[in-house]
Amino acid sequence: MVALLVILGLSFNAIAHAGIWVRVNDTTLRFSGQIQKGDLEKLENILKPEDKTLFLDSTGGDAQVGVRLAIKLLPNKLNIVVDGICASSCANYLFPVGYNKEIRRGWVGFHGNVTAFLAIDWQKVVVKLKEDKNLTDEQIAEFHQRLLASSKLEEELFAELGVSQTLFDRTQTPDKGMHNDVAYSFLVPKPETFIRYGIQRVKGSQDLTYRNAELGLNNLYD
Repeated sequence: MVALLVILGLSFNAIAHAGIWVRVNDTTLRFSGQIQKGDLEKLENILKPEDKTLFLDSTGGDAQVGVRLAIKLLPNKLNIVVDGICASSCANYLFPVGYNKEIRRGWVGFHGNVTAFLAIDWQKVVVKLKEDKNLTDEQIAEFHQRLLASSKLEEELFAELGVSQTLFDRTQTPDKGMHNDVAYSFLVPKPETFIRYGIQRVKGSQDLTYRNAELGLNNLYD
């Protein structure tokens, strides 16, 4: 499933280890690595009602898992601290779920979500799934239903958080809404851009140089 999500642009395929949840102290957790199947169960085993801070260093991963992680974290009203990269599913779900958010090191970057993918790219990708992955109509229909379920969860989560879907519609496009025919890896928002799309209480600054050359990224700061 993760491989399909990477192919469809719903996950950032970077060199990264599987996700690890670590307890730092009585009220603090850290998540680093790729969001993958099984991470929800890991979170359920470690999360406590009194947890107040979550450190993040993740290039993203499985969008269907990511949105469910965010829903699980939502009641804690966490302080989210980015200590590295928070991209793709990490940026979409884990970052905005924090009541307070701090970019202590690195950057936060967006490149669409499941809902935007279904609206913009799904029909042309059906051909790719048939030709490149040899999937049957039945397999594609099953995958489509899973994506629709995740899209519904996204809608509910963003309504609760006050985050605008237009952020993800914009960043689903190769030029990240700039209409300049330049393909960017991620939109790395400026402070006013976070606010425009409903992501409030963000402090710290984006460092676009952090690991960009290593990962071969062309990010847009806007």
